[in-house]
Amino acid sequence: RWGERLVENAHKQLLSCLALNGDGSLLASASQAGTLVRLWATSQTDRPTLLRELRRGTLEADISHIAFSRSSSVLSCSSDAGTIHLFSLEGGDQAGQQSGIAASVLASVQGGQRSFARYDIGVRDPSVLCGVTDTGLVAVTSQGGVHVVTIDAEAPPESRCSLVSCSQLALDGEEEWMVDSSSDSD
Repeated sequence: RWGERLVENAHKQLLSCLALNGDGSLLASASQAGTLVRLWATSQTDRPTLLRELRRGTLEADISHIAFSRSSSVLSCSSDAGTIHLFSLEGGDQAGQQSGIAASVLASVQGGQRSFARYDIGVRDPSVLCGVTDTGLVAVTSQGGVHVVTIDAEAPPESRCSLVSCSQLALDGEEEWMVDSSSDSD
């Protein structure tokens, strides 16, 4: 089945980013539009099954990185807009929303599950890598900025992400990377 198209019309535009969770049972995909991340089950059938849509935003952006937490309960999505969106993958369809007819109407209007938290790195960056846990994230920008952030899902939405430290990787010579940080600890 090499080269066989497993999912027709997975996105309306070409794919720009893919990520698998640790055991390969979940696949996240984003297109060049960068407004939706689709979450797929990979192990239930011979073809991926769409589980839900995650709404990054309504304006197009280039998604540079998608990552799952080790427990697969949180997914992070970073884009060239300089933001990292965090989505809860716990619970059933449209976690955190109503069920039944009201939920389907709400989902069709909103066009997918919204992020529960968002972190703004402060600059537009074409490539931000992100590692995420259930309670924190580390983001590395293409300019060498390293942001360590805690996540508090119980806090008010505007303060769920808190910057712990921000440092800058600086190239010293041609091969060695050094951390230039304002912190006194090693």
